[in-house]
Amino acid sequence: MQRLSINGMTGMVALCAAMGTHAAVVAPASVQIGGVHLVPSLKSALSHDDNVYRDRTEQSSKVLNINPSLDIRAAKGADTYSLLLEADANRYFSERDADYTDYKAALTTHNEFNSRNRLDTTLRIGEINDAGSKRTADNKTPEYIGKAADIVYGFGSLEAKARVDVFGGVEAKNYKKSTGSDTRTNYYGATAYYRLMPKTDVLFEVKQRDLEYKNVNDGGFNVTSYLVGVNWDATAKTSGFAKFGRRYRDAEASGVSDESYTGWEVGVSYKPLSYSLIQLSTGRDYGLDAEDPSSNSFTKGTNLTLSWQHDWSSRLTSNVSWSRVAEEVENQNGQTRKDRDTDTINLGLSWEVKRWLSVSAGFTRFVGDDDVKAVGVTDDSYDRNVYTIGLEASL
Repeated sequence: MQRLSINGMTGMVALCAAMGTHAAVVAPASVQIGGVHLVPSLKSALSHDDNVYRDRTEQSSKVLNINPSLDIRAAKGADTYSLLLEADANRYFSERDADYTDYKAALTTHNEFNSRNRLDTTLRIGEINDAGSKRTADNKTPEYIGKAADIVYGFGSLEAKARVDVFGGVEAKNYKKSTGSDTRTNYYGATAYYRLMPKTDVLFEVKQRDLEYKNVNDGGFNVTSYLVGVNWDATAKTSGFAKFGRRYRDAEASGVSDESYTGWEVGVSYKPLSYSLIQLSTGRDYGLDAEDPSSNSFTKGTNLTLSWQHDWSSRLTSNVSWSRVAEEVENQNGQTRKDRDTDTINLGLSWEVKRWLSVSAGFTRFVGDDDVKAVGVTDDSYDRNVYTIGLEASL
């Protein structure tokens, strides 16, 4: 099972800059056919991974990644539409059993019916390999067909005193060859905003996440959250949000203890200079996935991410980030089975050689430490370092 991270879910803005090893090409050109724009791109990277299987065997290998994509875009007035098609192939020079290729498609739409009604939808489907999970007996990654849909409906003008966002979504994972437990996750809720000052809103949010294991009877969980907070865009330098409240977890199986505790979702973006951005996000929540679904174990914990992006020139950009997840893995009675700490450090440097071409270099260090508290619990501690040079090209 994949190492779990605390999931803030719906409404959690991704304030921390993505720490990819590929540089972002600025304003790629497109091919126009009528009112449709086709934006092709190609990313490629060569890496050295010193722990391919993410365990204590520490098998290392060079890895070639090739990631072509085609973004099909269209717009009509304020409405926008995008269909992203991509493949993600990974070839391991020394561990060929670890090779895998993902295929994904995502349709994103944004509609503004009038100043008071907005609708955002996303549909995703793909054949995906669970690269972060434990391998099967033949060292293959667990592979599943993933389908997901997300929707956000906004009522009320963004400039009005009060407005409401209603959201919901579903994600299904159907594993091939019985390599994992098929799951279905639903979430839904609403956030009400009230304008306190010109650029500051107070908010109240209610949301629920439900997880169902299709192959395990009574193996799922429900997490309900009640949060209050503030959303601000106070100055050109600072923006963010903060939500605090109570989270309640209950299991589908009978005899499993219900539980609740204080949780939060916070994100802050600070721009001291026009070419420098510092971002912080943190959350405290229950994790939905269980290491062993039949045992009704669950996780809860806190995550923290800090990142800094700096443009040294119009063509040279650096990215630095650090994240930490501190979790407790508990049994069905709420007794701690082990404490799990995960630290990830990312360093990246990208250089835009041409408008359509950029190169990059990156380093990622992952340290996972399990502190076992009970007999018979598996210690999944491991370290992993990945060194990467990358290339991205577009029209």
